Amino acid sequence: MNKHIINRIMLLCCCLVTACSKDVTPPDVITKSGIFFYNGSYALSKQVFDNMGNSRNWLLIDNQDTAYQTIPSEIPALPCFSRSNPEVYPASRGGWPILMPVATGTHTLLLTDTSGLVIDKSSLNITTDVQTAVFYGDYFGKYKSLVLTDTYVPLQGSAGIRLVNLSPSEHPVYITIDKVIPAVLPAATKYGDHTPFLQLPLSRQDTLNIKVYREGDESKEILGRAQLTAMPGHAYTLVMTGYRTDGPTSYNDPRSGKTVMIQPNFQITVLKNY
Repeated sequence: MNKHIINRIMLLCCCLVTACSKDVTPPDVITKSGIFFYNGSYALSKQVFDNMGNSRNWLLIDNQDTAYQTIPSEIPALPCFSRSNPEVYPASRGGWPILMPVATGTHTLLLTDTSGLVIDKSSLNITTDVQTAVFYGDYFGKYKSLVLTDTYVPLQGSAGIRLVNLSPSEHPVYITIDKVIPAVLPAATKYGDHTPFLQLPLSRQDTLNIKVYREGDESKEILGRAQLTAMPGHAYTLVMTGYRTDGPTSYNDPRSGKTVMIQPNFQITVLKNY
């Protein structure tokens, strides 16, 4: 064999041995989990629908670019509430919120109004295989976020029920399921309240009739109602949003000072989580 070729082969072998003997630091593995955002805010929804054109409330995760904008025809690269998805981001399919992947760890979450001003700031602690839900509400223009990381452990003969109350009223309400207040649910709930997934006895698939009443209202006027086809081993969230007919008809926006007219729109919505 040619002497020059032999020398090159020997040099290559030396390089390989040297490379193999070095410590190699593997790249960081980014683990991810899932998150969804729910808009239960009256003021936030008015921003999206009252402003013409490309109105979006941005959800900025570890991002301080509050001036971020897109042209109307462009699909936004960042999460947001808009006319095409005013209630749930990324989306909801048949009552199931779709989850957006997000890296595990601690994150800062900013919510902007449609002009880019930050109206809420919260912290996220994302862990592996735990579903994170961020609910937004407002109490006469004062915004509130609920970051929920409730897990659900299925139990035989039961379904999970979680309550989230984002209806801005100082008067509590209570919930009945099939005409009774289940023992596992709180006797009453008010704005900002939320529960973990509570185990509701359920032996088989059943259609549950859910109704909401004012606490202490002897007339038993139904504020809102919903139906849930529930199955044992699954978990659901009941979200209460909107103003009621027994509240004020307007309020002064705490930021602009302008008068905001209220159109009562109380409702209870079912989300399927597990």
